[in-house]
Amino acid sequence: MADIDVVVKRTIASATFSDMPPVWFRSAGPEVAHPKADTVTIIVGNTGQVAFYASPDHFNGSVVTGYYARIRVYGSSTVVVSGPDGVSLGKPTPDGNGVIVVDLSSSFAGLAAGNYTVSIMTRGPGGDADSAESAPFSLPLS
Repeated sequence: MADIDVVVKRTIASATFSDMPPVWFRSAGPEVAHPKADTVTIIVGNTGQVAFYASPDHFNGSVVTGYYARIRVYGSSTVVVSGPDGVSLGKPTPDGNGVIVVDLSSSFAGLAAGNYTVSIMTRGPGGDADSAESAPFSLPLS
């Protein structure tokens, strides 16, 4: 994260992560904005929970329709769980700080021991946008 200016740090359980200014993408064709999850994704301890900041347009259904967790072997661009889109998270409700916490322990359970990363893809009618990948973490969680 040397190239990123940290704006805010918040703590969830025993983990701290930083939020970054929103990043907007424009699709080809009509100017339809679809922001990615405004986040640095983290693994909360060894619980299998993943926390991320919701997209700034989370409550605008015409922009954000859902999120997907994209688990990769560290250093690879290939998503290894549930196909190229990743694990469908639906559209969970964020807490009062705009943080969404989801349990991915069942998705992690079937993976071989090794180092992985996870990112959160935001989906909407304007297209998909992936967040930055998390820091590498080791499986199995212990």
